[in-house]
Amino acid sequence: MPSLDDHFDALTKVRPPDAWPDLGERDPRQLVPPPPTIPRRIGVAALALTVAIAGLLFVSRAFTDRRPTAPASPAGNAPTSELSTCEDSSTGPQPSGSTDAVYLAPYLAGGEGWYTLSSCPARARDATVAWASTIPFETEHAAVAIPTNAIAALPPDGIVITVETVLSGYDPALGPFPFDLSGLRLADATKRPPNEEEPPGDYAVLEVYSEPALVRVYFGTPSASERLIDSAQRELDTLQLPPICPAPAQGGYGAELSKDQGALGDLVTVSGPMPFQREDGSYDTSGKTRMIAWWNVSEEDWPYLSSFSTVRPSPAVETSPLLRLGEGGGDSCSFSIRFTVPDVPSGDYPIVVLQEGSDSSAIEASLTFRVT
Repeated sequence: MPSLDDHFDALTKVRPPDAWPDLGERDPRQLVPPPPTIPRRIGVAALALTVAIAGLLFVSRAFTDRRPTAPASPAGNAPTSELSTCEDSSTGPQPSGSTDAVYLAPYLAGGEGWYTLSSCPARARDATVAWASTIPFETEHAAVAIPTNAIAALPPDGIVITVETVLSGYDPALGPFPFDLSGLRLADATKRPPNEEEPPGDYAVLEVYSEPALVRVYFGTPSASERLIDSAQRELDTLQLPPICPAPAQGGYGAELSKDQGALGDLVTVSGPMPFQREDGSYDTSGKTRMIAWWNVSEEDWPYLSSFSTVRPSPAVETSPLLRLGEGGGDSCSFSIRFTVPDVPSGDYPIVVLQEGSDSSAIEASLTFRVT
């Protein structure tokens, strides 16, 4: 188990870009331009008009063509980072030490009046972060652990919450969610002034650590009222840590067959990593989600496979039965479903893997098995 010092060392590392601009070779710019001539003024005005028109067209397209990858945030919230800004974050099972494995970021719900952001998935030994703020986030350096611009701009009644964690040092055999976050109480936090890695200013910081999360809460005043602290605590209570299971770094989660063809009586296994993240970025920590494998069901009929459905799905091959092969998953990082090839005529048969939780279901994979 990694020590507290190991976590803090990882959390405080800041990575600059691979290549900073070569400032040493630049010539100084002329600070005061010469007075523009009349023709030049006309040209500048025309250019400004062109840029304005182009900007309006761009804004129009941004609002009409944009297709969000997750449900819209509640009123008063800023949207979380779009998945398109990160590398593809999953698919196919990956070993814990694989360079292709990543670890997901913490989640803060962002109640009314809060803006939230979470970092992209991180490689092993790197930290992931989640932020919540009562003011909009400004552009920050991609490698920073705290939103310095937002902290520096806090009004007296403003709050910024940061959560940092490194999950790659924990054993997935402990289960996806082995940590108890009930100890993250601001009443027990350490109060301190800004330190050298934070922007200067007359504000207070409350810092609390509950394995494996380091939480810092920034108040825009050196003496935060009980009302402000209670507001920060309510948002902090929505914190969810991601599973300690390494996620595949590319593609979707999916599933795979131990073999894709066989004869009557052969043993086959369907397996894959368990997906825990919902579309809104939160995590299913219930341990009740399971993966169910079905034989010979049409992919188009997968909604009818759910236990919530009263409609019987149709078999893909009408002369062969539709069979429930089994289920797996639950409170573990991966699932495995073993079945025996049924007594059916030779041919190709679809296998659909359904992810089913307490209140929803989704198709996770569609595979094909050839009966010889």
